[in-house]
Amino acid sequence: MAEAALYNCNGEKIDQVTLPDQLFDAAPNHTLVYQAAIRLGRVRRVGSVNTQRRSDVSKTSAKWYRQKGTGHARHGSRSASVFVGGNKPHGPHGRKTTDGLPKRVRRQAAFAVLSERRRQARLTVVDELAIEDYSTRRFREILDSLEAFGKILVVIGPGEDPEERIYRSGRNIPGVTIRVAPHLSLDDLLHSERIVLTRAGLNTLEEVWLS
Repeated sequence: MAEAALYNCNGEKIDQVTLPDQLFDAAPNHTLVYQAAIRLGRVRRVGSVNTQRRSDVSKTSAKWYRQKGTGHARHGSRSASVFVGGNKPHGPHGRKTTDGLPKRVRRQAAFAVLSERRRQARLTVVDELAIEDYSTRRFREILDSLEAFGKILVVIGPGEDPEERIYRSGRNIPGVTIRVAPHLSLDDLLHSERIVLTRAGLNTLEEVWLS
């Protein structure tokens, strides 16, 4: 079993915690992470782009002018693409892609990223984020004491922030993303340079993702 140091809000080491191997000691799998990231971008597409085909244009179907004797090119309908208000030839038509990866495979990709962060010493486990009041300064001081800089992903447990003190204190800090376990996306993990995980968040991830 992998182990990590447990810190308090002052950056002091107070204990050791055992991390589940399936979550934090998974083998690197860059191919799986790439496939899961591509899939996430595809399913987020709205797919609402659309252009009018010939049959979608609402114009008269009567022949515009007679076939011969006018000196103009032959035309049958004003809905042709060469006329103003006509259809758009070969235009884009939206489509909604389907989910191509099972949940179990997507979680394996998340496990690989979490394990990589732990091996790179970019994972910090904290006992709790004790914030008595809505204070961005206090939240920044906690992150500084934990030596968490750059793009930070803060993961807390459900019910750990009922009055949103943690969320409202940290939402204005550039580069800080706050999530409630187990509601993490692969993008959250990939875009983070440092992960700050509370003990309650760790227990929730272990309980839900490994069930």
